[in-house]
Amino acid sequence: MGGKADAFAEHLDAVSNGQRRLDEIEDPVVREAVATALGLRQRDATLAAPNRARLRRSVLANVPSRRPGLVERAAAAFAGLFRR
Repeated sequence: MGGKADAFAEHLDAVSNGQRRLDEIEDPVVREAVATALGLRQRDATLAAPNRARLRRSVLANVPSRRPGLVERAAAAFAGLFRR
């Protein structure tokens, strides 16, 4: 991965988790890419909804996921306990 791709992945993760605001990203290209990937802006109005959804899925699929936290594990445990 190159510099812009690394910056994109880092900023996308930070903005989607609420750790950073979109307007704090200094590089305008990365800022627009993050906004588009998260569906915050519709830069190209001619892009059909299914194409936007496919593009968003492909971008988010390349972002590494984080391990489940305590809350997610507890919810899964309770769901397993109370399942019939």
